Parts: sequence; structure tokens; C-alpha cells
Amino acid sequence: MDTVPPNLPSSSGASPVKGLSLRRNISWTFLGNVVYAGSNFLTLAVLAKLGSKAMVGEYSLGVAITIPVINFCQLNLRSIQSTDVRGEFSFGDYLGLRLLMTLLSIAVVAGLCLTSSNSTEQNLVTALVMVGSVFDLLLGDVLYGHFQLHERMTRIALSRTLKGVVSLIALIVVMKATHNVVFGAISIAVSYGFVYVLYDLPGIAHASRDFEFSLAPHFDLHRLKRLAIQAIPMGITMMLAVLSLNLPRYDLESRFGPAVLGMFSAMAGLIGAGRSVADAVSFSASSRLARLHASGDRKRYLALVIKLALVNGSVGLASLLIALTLGRPLLAAIFRPEYGRNLTAFVIIVAAGSLTYVAALLGVAITSARQFKVQVWWLLAVVVTGYVASKLLVPTGGLTGAALALLAICSVQMLIGVALLIGILAKMPRITLTDAASGVVKIDSVSAES
Repeated sequence: MDTVPPNLPSSSGASPVKGLSLRRNISWTFLGNVVYAGSNFLTLAVLAKLGSKAMVGEYSLGVAITIPVINFCQLNLRSIQSTDVRGEFSFGDYLGLRLLMTLLSIAVVAGLCLTSSNSTEQNLVTALVMVGSVFDLLLGDVLYGHFQLHERMTRIALSRTLKGVVSLIALIVVMKATHNVVFGAISIAVSYGFVYVLYDLPGIAHASRDFEFSLAPHFDLHRLKRLAIQAIPMGITMMLAVLSLNLPRYDLESRFGPAVLGMFSAMAGLIGAGRSVADAVSFSASSRLARLHASGDRKRYLALVIKLALVNGSVGLASLLIALTLGRPLLAAIFRPEYGRNLTAFVIIVAAGSLTYVAALLGVAITSARQFKVQVWWLLAVVVTGYVASKLLVPTGGLTGAALALLAICSVQMLIGVALLIGILAKMPRITLTDAASGVVKIDSVSAES
């Protein structure tokens, strides 16, 4: 891997401070992602051990309800921000739009809770999941985008590590004392807010001095409109991506109840360890890929994508081998013996997860090329696949049917992603030896889609 980090262009409005090497960024991101994903997975294990399968289902349904809303309102600004190597928008622009979308997400989730037919306890859990997500996935995420742009993944890794560890410890203490999922959800939300106030905010304040930018949000309507036009397709894409993965869960819960949903969610949570590696590889390289695409360096862009895809694919294969050989005792030991009786469903879920590791890298590569609108159609096709597969397979197949629907979703997502990447490569300019020697680079395909 190329380990020489490029400097940011002066147009970014930042000081020309070198980022960490790609290898170090991947290492730090891997650490943060492993701890964070492991804590999220152990959250389900704690709810199963100190609570019940129904509590796992209630918490999982709260996540399934809020996450599509949150992902749309995120507008995937972090990816747009971290690939904005030309400094088209300032930190204040990204923060201003994020604050407005955070208010919208709170209003939407509140409306869903007030109008739903779910129990009062379920609505409370859903609302508390939303509160935690405000600090973690909405307000915290825009700070991560700045550090990712400058290839300083250490702050992100340490933030995610702290959120994971603090929230897990708080959950264990509260669940042992109360055995109540509502109080458990409160402990997680408070933990995320605690880390955001005491670590994330001081970190971005320090960065603002190093890189000489203002922390004040900007509400210039003209600039926010331009940014929103770019970002809304990515928000729709993220919402569709999460919705597609949750479609089997919705059908499971409506037909078989929260206990079965809790079992499916717990097994699906185990693929988070592999996803931690995949995301570390993918997101750490996003700014590097954006620079290679912007410079028209087709050869190095493709070479880096292939290297990273091979890494993610290897992680997926290793995960599948572990599921096949150790799946039953692993499920029984982490959760309860009855979980180990669903080995077939678990293996299929892990196979689907393995495909998402590669699909995640393809999504980052496509975003690094500033191709936003096409991703809406990509994920819309995946959602249609998920809807049809869930309706056909879940009613008769239960857990295994939901796992097969998930496999169909992830397969279509990866195959279309490959096709889109081929199209991007075909449009990239080819640099001649003369151009390279003289420093002249054609960048006709750099700008975001109009």
C-alpha cells in the first residue's frame, strides 16, 4: 500500500499539515471499529443474558425504526466532507446543514413514536435510541468528517473506543440493577452524550486551532442549498441501504414477534467484527481514493481499489470459515444454547455479511469519484430486491428465510456496485507519460454530478 500521505490543497482552507500514513490510519480505524462494533454486539449479548430475547427484540426494533431516518438525515455528509479535497465547502457549512437535519430527524422519529401502534415501552426505547444517535451518528459524525478529510483517524478511533467501552460498562451496571430495557437504553444514550461533550468537542476545538478554521455553523442559504443538492442523493442512498438490510427484520417481527427478531439480530450482530475490518480499510482510504480520482490517476486508483477489495474479501472468507466450523458453540456460549440450534441461518447471515464487506468498499470508491445520484438508483434496486425476497422467504422460512433474503439483498448490492465501478473507470482520463512528466493532468470527470 502507498504509505505517503498527500498534503491537502490550499483551497481546502486548511493548513498544509500532513496526515498519517494509510497503513496507520487503517490500524487506528480498525482498533476503533473493533471496539465499537464489539461493544454494540455485546450490548445485544448483555440484553440476552441479563434480560430476555424479547428485550433484544425491542432494542433491535428501536434501532431498525430510527436508523433509516438517521441515515437519511446524515446525508452521508461525512463521506462528502472527507472527499472534498478541493475545499468546495467549509466546516461551518457542513455543521450548519447537519444541525438542521438533526432537528428534522428528531421531529420525524418523535412523529413515528406518537403515531405508532407499538407499546409504550417500545416507543420509549425507540426514542432513547434516537437520543443516543444524536450524539453519536449525527453531531459526532460531522466532527469525524473533518478528521477523515485530513487523514487523522486517531481522534475518530479513540472517540469510538470510548463510546463503546463507556456505554457497555454503563449498560452492564444498569441491567444488573434493574433488568429493564428502558433503563438500559437510557444508560447508552447518556454514555454517548458524556463522551461527545468531554472528548469530541474538545478535540474539534483543538483541531480548529491547528487547521485555522471556525467552529461556528454557517447558515448561508445559498451555500446550504448547494451542499444539500449534492448531499440529498447520498442521504437517500444511506436510508435505502439501511432500509434494505432491515426489511427481513420488519417481516420477522410482524409475523413471529420480538423474540424471533431478537435472535436474528443477535446472530447478525456477530458479523460486526468483520465489518469493523472492512470499514477500517474502506473509510481510511476514502480521501486517498478521492485524490487519485481527482488527479486522473486511473492506474493507481484501480490498483488501490483492488488491493482493498482483496483485503475485505479475505475478511469475509475468514468469517465464513469460522461460522462453518465454530458457529454452533460460539452462538451457545455468547448467548444461550437455543441460539446454537440455528446454525444454518447463522452461516447464511455471515455469507451475506461477507458480501457487504466488498460492497462497502465499492460504495466508498464510487463516492470518492463524487458520483452521488447514481447511488440512489443502485440502492433502490437493492430495496426492491429486499422487499420481494422478504415477502417470499420470511413467511415460510422464518429465521432461515430472513437470512436468505439478506443474502439476496447483499448479492445484488455487490454486483451492481461492481458494474458502477467499471463505468467510473471507463470515464476516467488516461494519463500519458508526457502528461505525467510535465505535471499536466486532465481532470474532466472530477466534479460532482450536476
